[in-house]
Amino acid sequence: MCKKLMSDYIVGNILIEAIDRQKYCVRIEDVFKIDDELSKLLIVEDTYSDVDVNDICLFAENYPYFSHIEDDHICIKDNNNKLKIRLLKYFRVGLPLNIVEQISSASNIVFA
Repeated sequence: MCKKLMSDYIVGNILIEAIDRQKYCVRIEDVFKIDDELSKLLIVEDTYSDVDVNDICLFAENYPYFSHIEDDHICIKDNNNKLKIRLLKYFRVGLPLNIVEQISSASNIVFA
């Protein structure tokens, strides 16, 4: 049975990947591209992802201390190390390492 990866985990981990690359605004289009690449990579994990605009807006609404929407970008509120630690605590702790690696691989393809 196929499992769906929650969109909050995907968006949160994309923001972590962006911080690692010193990008503090991510185009929403890039979030979709990463999600598409991630879906391809997750097939072997019997898992899928499906992020849409509504999910991104809800993320910004539910976690206003992490991000906000500006035009066609999701922007990180603050570019300090404490924010990254909080993102890691919220969205990476407990997530299987193979899923984290797939999100990182998908981000590498799009952010390259």
